[in-house]
Amino acid sequence: MIKQTHMSAASKYDAGLGERSQYEDRAEENARLTDPYLYVRSKNPTGQSNGDLPVPFQSLGSMGIKNLASKLNLVVLPPNQPSFKYSISDDVLEALDEDTQGAIESGEEIDQALTRGYAELEVAKLTRAIQQNIEETNARVEMPEIMQQLLISGNICIFVDKEEDMELFHLDSFVIVERERKGRVLNLVIKEEFNINSLDQSVLDQINTDSDIQDSLSGVKTISIYTEVVYDKRLKYFKSEQQFSTGTVVEGTKFTYPKGNPYITPRIAKISGEKYGRSYVEGIIGDLRAYSGLSGSIRDLAAAAARVIGILKPNSASTFVEAINNAANGDFVVGNIDDLSFLKAELSGDFSVVNAVRSDVKADLEKAFLMLRQRDAERVTAEEIRTFAEEINRSLGNVYSMLSKELQMPLIEAYIMRMGNKITKPTDVDLKIITGIEAIGRVNDIEQIKLFIQDVVELKKAQFEVDVNINDLISRLAAARGIDTNGILPDALQLAQKTRNEELSQMDQSNAGQAMIQQQMDGQDPMKQAQLAKVQAETEQLQTGE
Repeated sequence: MIKQTHMSAASKYDAGLGERSQYEDRAEENARLTDPYLYVRSKNPTGQSNGDLPVPFQSLGSMGIKNLASKLNLVVLPPNQPSFKYSISDDVLEALDEDTQGAIESGEEIDQALTRGYAELEVAKLTRAIQQNIEETNARVEMPEIMQQLLISGNICIFVDKEEDMELFHLDSFVIVERERKGRVLNLVIKEEFNINSLDQSVLDQINTDSDIQDSLSGVKTISIYTEVVYDKRLKYFKSEQQFSTGTVVEGTKFTYPKGNPYITPRIAKISGEKYGRSYVEGIIGDLRAYSGLSGSIRDLAAAAARVIGILKPNSASTFVEAINNAANGDFVVGNIDDLSFLKAELSGDFSVVNAVRSDVKADLEKAFLMLRQRDAERVTAEEIRTFAEEINRSLGNVYSMLSKELQMPLIEAYIMRMGNKITKPTDVDLKIITGIEAIGRVNDIEQIKLFIQDVVELKKAQFEVDVNINDLISRLAAARGIDTNGILPDALQLAQKTRNEELSQMDQSNAGQAMIQQQMDGQDPMKQAQLAKVQAETEQLQTGE
């Protein structure tokens, strides 16, 4: 049995609740004005909310959160294509080009495994393998909830298990003990509630043999398990372990992660020095409060205007009142119409003012939630994905750049660590993962290459009235489209060698022709020899240009 000599995970968790509470307060209000079920502070051990959830007076907040989360999901984890790419360093590419050039100059056979094209193909295979591993898990299913939690509470913890599916922990389930100023979390504690009967037999056996744990349970049917993740500054890697509330380590739960951290705590907005992130809704909470209040006022005004109350003159016959109350639709009653009138609430002016202000606030919220330019289609093109990313980055204050750093990059690294030896990095190739807009921009690279090919085809067909250096013109077209021509277009040395080879080939053909003529001259009569000599002389004259 292992006892902790330092501060237990449960003690760290309890000590951090005070600092976390202010973020929970904001998250709860944000959810109340958008989707109340997204953040419920009071839950029972089964994860269900206790009590009725508040009902907002409007649905714009809910629709806005779903719309913005959907767009963020589309650019962070786009369908049918990777959200990242590997980039081979310029030094490695230059070395590969030099090896290829050296083989060409020396006339040796080119080793395809040492060419730029082969390296790029191997990197593409590696990218597809990682993307396939992501698709095989529940990452795409969980991503909408991750985005919604970041928009509402600004924080979430993601655990990428080595064998099981991804697991999510909301803000009310974890405490950040230490985060360095650069953003990396150095100490994290997660609290989970389990029904005792759902625990593994090995854990139950440990509980039954530990009197301290039994005393802490004191007859309850649920048990708290704390997972602590800490960065070992001396060994420079992350490690984790699970503990009971008493500080006793759960047997078989100590792990080390030398190649990365499977526990990811992304933020959508940050303030330097704060351990927790800020939510997106915090920035528009004033408009949401106003819109919700105005929507409630319109509802109350409409309810008041919809009331129908009849008024009779004091001296009206009681039988007339009774007849009206009992009359069915279309019936006739006996009475004086002047004795009857209806109470009218003159609220049209109030309604117009409230509705006008509400419309202005609604327009601002639609802009904030990017609800104005939504194409209704079943499939979204790659260009639209790139446009969404740029739109989000411009409109939301570098939100996408923040997500690419704190969510995309750690997520890809966690999945690479998850795959372990299933993937192999190309030998002697220095790789760099690129995420964010730059990664999505590779779709634009493909389009530019296609357009460049069309430019070259049209250029070859063109007829110029003046002499034009075609190769230099092609190089300038490639530069204008941002295409690296190394390995695609031959350089000056390669062109010179090609010209020299063509000249040698022509000389070989000429020498072969002269040899045939000489053979034919041998053994021929004098007249035929004279004719062949004349042909040979004309051939030599053409070769010398005289």
